[in-house]
Amino acid sequence: MNTVQCPSCGSIDVTASQEPGSLPMSYGPDATFVEVNHTCNSCGLCADFTGENDAVVKAAIEKSEAAAAESILRWFSENGVPAVHFERVLRLPMRTTQRWKSGEVSAAALALLRLTRTYPWLLDVADSNYDEHVAIGALIEAAGHAFRAGLCAQFKGGSIAVTQTATQVNINAELYRHEPVGPPVFTGTDRGQVYIQPLAPSFG
Repeated sequence: MNTVQCPSCGSIDVTASQEPGSLPMSYGPDATFVEVNHTCNSCGLCADFTGENDAVVKAAIEKSEAAAAESILRWFSENGVPAVHFERVLRLPMRTTQRWKSGEVSAAALALLRLTRTYPWLLDVADSNYDEHVAIGALIEAAGHAFRAGLCAQFKGGSIAVTQTATQVNINAELYRHEPVGPPVFTGTDRGQVYIQPLAPSFG
């Protein structure tokens, strides 16, 4: 067993203790690890005297990142996006995703996976060869879905529909408040209208 020496005073009267730690990782398990901390009983310095904690934390992060990559690719597969489609639309070499699943995932690859998992419609944009109109339409449609998921949670039901034509995008929303507030309120401009409808007695 190697003797640990205090880097400040040179004393070998050193006590070691272990402390668990973790770092949150997007779309993957937390990176968990156990750090070793040293305390010099002569001068009182507390630190990692051996410098081993950096390698321990790095290994834990790499393990979590590999799990995140596998989890994201599995999510795409379960939602109708096979690996071959993922590789084709993003112009990736064949079997790239297989290497990612096996743990060979770089920081750039993991960033790409996290972006497409957060915004899956980016794959549609890529499939259109990054057509600006497709990108705008996908963005608006995604915004409509996000609006519905976030705003409808504040109301007692309702519906939001997003439709597109060659010349316009229509967003129609009907949201039912938890408590009646009087007659319907209309707001809008010449480009659209928002209709907030009081809760009807028959709505339940």
